[in-house]
Amino acid sequence: MKKLITSLILFACLPIKALALEEDQVHKLCLEARDYKGCVNANKNLKVDSQDRIEQYPNKEKCWGDNKKWCIAKEGKDFFGMKKITGWTYLEDIPELSIWYFERVPRKVKVRGDYGRYIEIRGIRRKQFSAQAGTSPSFYGGGETNCYDSGYGTMSCSSNLPTIIPGSPSTPGGVGQILFRYIIDCEDKTYQKIVKGDLPTRYGRLRSKSKWIKLSSKKANWHPKSAAREYCAEVDQLSVSDFSKYE
Repeated sequence: MKKLITSLILFACLPIKALALEEDQVHKLCLEARDYKGCVNANKNLKVDSQDRIEQYPNKEKCWGDNKKWCIAKEGKDFFGMKKITGWTYLEDIPELSIWYFERVPRKVKVRGDYGRYIEIRGIRRKQFSAQAGTSPSFYGGGETNCYDSGYGTMSCSSNLPTIIPGSPSTPGGVGQILFRYIIDCEDKTYQKIVKGDLPTRYGRLRSKSKWIKLSSKKANWHPKSAAREYCAEVDQLSVSDFSKYE
């Protein structure tokens, strides 16, 4: 109980606009408390952050946006039954059977033996890929037999056999994971997108690398643009990336 109250008090002390907990929020918070009435009295006047409509309870994820779609992942499993990437922002797109994860803080990248100019921010997409049913063999043409009198009291016949198109076996579906690496050049204000996907068998492996794209261009992705804007001025303070292709 002390941990629950302490967490809310610390959160309430942040220097941002705050609103009092609503009655149903207090009820949820105190539902499992031994002293329900005491818990309610202790927490009904606490204030929580209202910035970006963020709602936070102890032991629950911080979520925001319309219908609370965007969350910061804590330990647990997503709707695919896979471990969440803790600390990353994620979005569950249930109609598309897809989950997007976005790294929140980039890492510095060693290029040509040195740090200071390049950073990397990552994104991961998990998607359910459908299975494919097998097909039966098919036949076309042929199937005709022609006979004629050979002139010696016997018949001679010949047949055209049909062409056989073999069928294909069924292939299972499953969850595929695609990694997006955005390598950002803080000096030239450009970035490169490197994609690596491990997909179910029928879809194979996905590998691609883009040209260097200007961060100022209309087609630039919001993720590297945001990372460059916030972190290019403090590259040296970032942790080290495991990306070594340009080392």
